[in-house]
Amino acid sequence: MISLSIGSLDRAARKLLGDRYDSTLQKPVKRIISATESLGVLGAATLKLLAHEKRRPSKVDVHKTLKTLAETFAPFLNGRDVELDLQLCGGEPYLRATEAAVESIVTNLLNNSVAALEQGACTQRRVVIRTEVEGSVLIIRVLDNGPGIRDVSKKDIWLPGVTTRTNGTGLGLTIVRDAVIDLGGSVEAVEKSELGGAEMRIELPILGV
Repeated sequence: MISLSIGSLDRAARKLLGDRYDSTLQKPVKRIISATESLGVLGAATLKLLAHEKRRPSKVDVHKTLKTLAETFAPFLNGRDVELDLQLCGGEPYLRATEAAVESIVTNLLNNSVAALEQGACTQRRVVIRTEVEGSVLIIRVLDNGPGIRDVSKKDIWLPGVTTRTNGTGLGLTIVRDAVIDLGGSVEAVEKSELGGAEMRIELPILGV
């Protein structure tokens, strides 16, 4: 309904204002359209996490899941001028898990990075998701060029309710920690990564590559 309404408003305003449209309403209309697309992405992603087939244990191709998430969140990230760089190692590492569990881990970390970037002052917002395989372990690293971990200790960030965001719930990293542990893995936080912001390093046991 929002999309249809803003489309009607856009057409009517162009007809009514003519040449004055570009200098008066074009920018705010574009912002509304962009925000609506972002809202749609978040709604769709949330519903996908709840899909029955994604909550069923199966063989999960981690790289395929990461690529799908990147495509799904592209409008949301573009609307916030965030560049997502997938740096995936060779092969197709897989594990037995639920796709929803892997998605919830990455989605929460990605959301945290975006929130941190919006609090920072960098002009070129960047998030990197990097994978490496060491023996039978898959390492997933999520890095950004935000302000890093501050005003809270590394030990406390995993506790429910702990957040540095004004409207944050403090549940994102708790969900990440619990999901990683359920998959038999471990997660570690780094205050300052090579990009300057925070880094989350996840290790998961895999069945093959």
